[in-house]
Amino acid sequence: MMECRRVRMLLVALAGCTAAACGVFIGLEELPPIGRGPDGGGDAADDARPNGASDAGADADAQASSAGKLDPAFGDRGVVVVSVPFEKAGGSSLVLDGDEIVLIVSGDDAGKVVAIRCSNAGSCDSAHPVTLPAPPSSMIRAIAVPAPWADPHAAGILVYGVQDKPGSDYENVVHLWRVTRGEPMAVSVLASETLHAPYVRLGTAFAVGASRSVAVDDSAPDEDAGRLNLRAYLPDGAADPSFGRHGLVTFGPTAIHLSPSDALVQEDGRIVVAATAFDDATGFFSLRFENDGGADRSFGQEGGVARSSRLVDVQSLVRLGGGYLLGGREPGGRGALLRLQGDGREDPSYWDARDGGAIYAFEQDDDAGVPAPTNINALGIEPSGTIVVFGSTFGLLTPPVLMLARVSRSGLDPAFGKMGQIVVDEGFIAQHASMALQADRKVVITWVSGDGFVKVARYLLE
Repeated sequence: MMECRRVRMLLVALAGCTAAACGVFIGLEELPPIGRGPDGGGDAADDARPNGASDAGADADAQASSAGKLDPAFGDRGVVVVSVPFEKAGGSSLVLDGDEIVLIVSGDDAGKVVAIRCSNAGSCDSAHPVTLPAPPSSMIRAIAVPAPWADPHAAGILVYGVQDKPGSDYENVVHLWRVTRGEPMAVSVLASETLHAPYVRLGTAFAVGASRSVAVDDSAPDEDAGRLNLRAYLPDGAADPSFGRHGLVTFGPTAIHLSPSDALVQEDGRIVVAATAFDDATGFFSLRFENDGGADRSFGQEGGVARSSRLVDVQSLVRLGGGYLLGGREPGGRGALLRLQGDGREDPSYWDARDGGAIYAFEQDDDAGVPAPTNINALGIEPSGTIVVFGSTFGLLTPPVLMLARVSRSGLDPAFGKMGQIVVDEGFIAQHASMALQADRKVVITWVSGDGFVKVARYLLE
């Protein structure tokens, strides 16, 4: 869990959205890992062949379903390697902006953050990146969330970034930017604030609702204090006076240090936060707050707080029907999904043929020597209710692996890739990954590879 909290990330949200230099990349489904030919050698032709690409004599049965294949209409056979204006990228997130894709990329320890626009066909305007103003320092956090803001003056892409303050181990600076369309895109700084907390413990989450955005952190003057801070911003970046005290709500202090990992704003304006017990490996917490910031006493077992031991580390949260879907690590160390009912209690009957509890999001592929991912980087819900999962494995004893899976109520969907899952990359930078589902049943993902390159790929879901 420490690894997940130490990574650098960047937090982005799309306002005005109603749906949730190039190179070649090898997608791995039934092909060997990146950089290896079928026999472990260096056959360049095989190394350049992406997921789903096949020779003319390929077995016709392999072409029966396109689900889990790279989209040949995107980039170079489904993948784009994006040039960035710094030596190595530190994190990459994406949002869908109409028929375009916008990447928000941070430099590795360079303190530089840029926005890069890509077309729906995968052509990225790397020659004209837009820089987001920030002092030289490294980024710490990142996540992408779409937002339905209708006001054209407020529309655009909201970017929430957290930096470690130069020269201090106990201060961090948060920024709220807005990136708007145009030639070139324009950037405005909406808010900036210094938070006090050791950066290795600072957890953050960001969500956008119909009329405001909400940022969550665990900063505190005392590094051992356990509390959550919720800050609500109006579309212009000003603190929302209707929320808590001058736009700030503090939950705690508590005996357990809660580290926020994800958040969402419901249709009715209530806010749900998923948090991991940083110094307690017995479970996670979810909390729900009313529009004014008060605890929602109808949620959970403890008056606004729900606790579960099904997951020891929660990383992703989305709305699913009238309840919630959480992705994280189950006690055995594998990535798993848990469904909560609308009142915050576990749904005992959601997964078919299971007596409640969580369901594994991935399976270990022994034939390929691929471990099951331990982290759930992102979740997406298709109109049918099928779940698309973007996960990763990172550990001292296991090779880094990035994977996509599709899960139904009965488990992994065998029509998607191999055993319901596909290997996207190996040797990537852990946790630097983002995903969005397109309305035409395609999924777009971005991540930073082990060599510091930003990659974008699009896979077919049918």
